[in-house]
Amino acid sequence: MKLSTQFLILILFAALFFAVGYQSVFYFQIQQNIVDSRVSEASSIIQLSGNEMKDSVYFLDYESINLQLNNLKKNPLISNVLVMYPDGRVISDGTESNEQFNMMTKNDFIKTSIGSDIIHVEIKQNMIQLVIPIIIVDKIGILYMDYSLSDINQILMNSLFVLLIFTIFLSVIGIIVGLYISSTITKPIRNIQNISTELAKGNFDIDFDSKKSSIDEMNNLLTSLQEMSINMKENQLELLKSERFSAIGELSAQIAHDIRNPLSIIQASLDLFEYLKDDPEKFDKLLKRNSRAVDKITRQIDDVMDFIRHSKLHVEKIHLKEMFDSLVLEINNIDKIKINLPKNDLEISGDKGKLFALFSNLILNAFQAIGDDGIITISISQLNDAVQIDIEDNGKGVLEKDLGKIFEPLFTTKQEGTGLGLASCKKIVESHGGSISVKNNPTTFTVILPLVCNPVN
Repeated sequence: MKLSTQFLILILFAALFFAVGYQSVFYFQIQQNIVDSRVSEASSIIQLSGNEMKDSVYFLDYESINLQLNNLKKNPLISNVLVMYPDGRVISDGTESNEQFNMMTKNDFIKTSIGSDIIHVEIKQNMIQLVIPIIIVDKIGILYMDYSLSDINQILMNSLFVLLIFTIFLSVIGIIVGLYISSTITKPIRNIQNISTELAKGNFDIDFDSKKSSIDEMNNLLTSLQEMSINMKENQLELLKSERFSAIGELSAQIAHDIRNPLSIIQASLDLFEYLKDDPEKFDKLLKRNSRAVDKITRQIDDVMDFIRHSKLHVEKIHLKEMFDSLVLEINNIDKIKINLPKNDLEISGDKGKLFALFSNLILNAFQAIGDDGIITISISQLNDAVQIDIEDNGKGVLEKDLGKIFEPLFTTKQEGTGLGLASCKKIVESHGGSISVKNNPTTFTVILPLVCNPVN
């Protein structure tokens, strides 16, 4: 999961946690405040009523008591009100017929409150029960009242709705703040990640100024990366210079070694020309020997030039059968070559000269591998929008430890050669958008080329 997403979830979770916690506390606080307010309100009402009817109760004016209680019950929150003797018998219940007159109470709260000279309050479910002492003749009776709390549920629901709106609002604010903070923190981190990726790819031309942010620590890290980039670029240039000088030195030593023998032959032949000019047969052999030495030097130079030259491909239509027929005609010991071609000739597009040099080189390597006796098999097959050419020989093969290095520049297993032949082959194949590989048992070089060439730089 992305850091920005994790950070946003964390902010949103914190906002929701705070909102729900605050909502719970606020809900219970509102509930308690409403109940406290109702208790205070009910206490005021019963005390005021007790004061108003003390004369009627004292003289047991039943009609006046009943009328006052009836007026009291007009309050929609008062569900029951009673004036009672000290022994728990009802004097009046506020109804016209005074239905509960002289009935004994079964209410435990009332029973425990009789005889007390203070107000008693008890909250039971959705009801507040209140009892205050009242003087009846020469004894202490009670005034009892039930005060309803049933309407507070609606008040609480309204409060919950307000709290829900507040929670949604707080969540939206949390998301906005989270997105801003997430962007502020994660964008510089993504920039640093992208810079590190580019540095790993070897791209040191990075605009560090455009990556700066408002966070000082991130800018300090960018400065360190910029310094590291400069050092890495300088080190890379030094390494490239060192590698180039090393490669030039190795190549020069290889070429010098390979052409020294042919030059020695030519030098020795020059000394013999004067003595053999009267012997045509020996003179002719000496000329051919010089010619072979010159050809060898030419091949060495051609290998080097083919590898270092970066010329564009001259793409044209090529008939593979025709090209291999022409190539085979230029090679001696043609009876050693077996060509397996499809019944219909395959046509591809590519640089004919370079491909000719490619397959000449591979076939020449095969000849050198099998020596004076062996078979080279060239086969062609079509793979959808590509063609596969296999050059197989029954020579001794390539050492397993050398298979992974055989296409590297300057690598050779021969006593003579620049080590650029197969590297040049790989370069030609890849410039055509293809691939080349080698395997043993039997030794087979496989070249895959697209039917339609898309030159690759």
